[in-house]
Amino acid sequence: MHPLFRALWQPRLIAALERFEAWLDAAAVEGRTVLASEFSGEMTFDDVKVKGRVDRIDRLADGTLAIVDYKTGAPPSKAQVTAGYALQLGILGLIAQHGRFEHHGTVVTGTPTRFEYWSLGKPQKGDGFGYQKTPMKEGRARTGLEPEGYLPFHAERLGHAIRKYIKGSAPFTARENPDYKGYNEYDQLMRLEEWVVSLTDQGDAE
Repeated sequence: MHPLFRALWQPRLIAALERFEAWLDAAAVEGRTVLASEFSGEMTFDDVKVKGRVDRIDRLADGTLAIVDYKTGAPPSKAQVTAGYALQLGILGLIAQHGRFEHHGTVVTGTPTRFEYWSLGKPQKGDGFGYQKTPMKEGRARTGLEPEGYLPFHAERLGHAIRKYIKGSAPFTARENPDYKGYNEYDQLMRLEEWVVSLTDQGDAE
């Protein structure tokens, strides 16, 4: 990494990771434990094999699971999730419930009841870096999917996609939601502008 980028981003990333560590310690006191990190999983859904890779799975005090997805920037909004444009967390939950995650002989299965994004970014309210967000409707939230309907919603969406694209004849859509912003303030870490210039130069050369 370029020294300038390291000097700019390293303190922010370390601050967020320290906040994550404090949350994990507090959760452990309440009976929440980390079961898996970077596990691959699969299930058979509507006679189709579905695979996924989960960032983290926790066992909650009541025995159910929490599915955690790490983000460098802003996670998908509740509106994007309910519109069907960000189904990753729910499908990973379905794999845990109807299939299995496994790594080096360690198998994790169960019923997820928590779905969380842990972002390294700066929260909209508050200071520092690192925050948690859930796409479910909880507490005083007015939007989001109801907890009891979270997995059924994703099962319906997944089934629809399989019937339409995998078993059906509809061509795959390159970008289901043209307005979805795929990049954010962390673009400079992956040198996006350099790639764009490079591709433009190649096009001019042709």
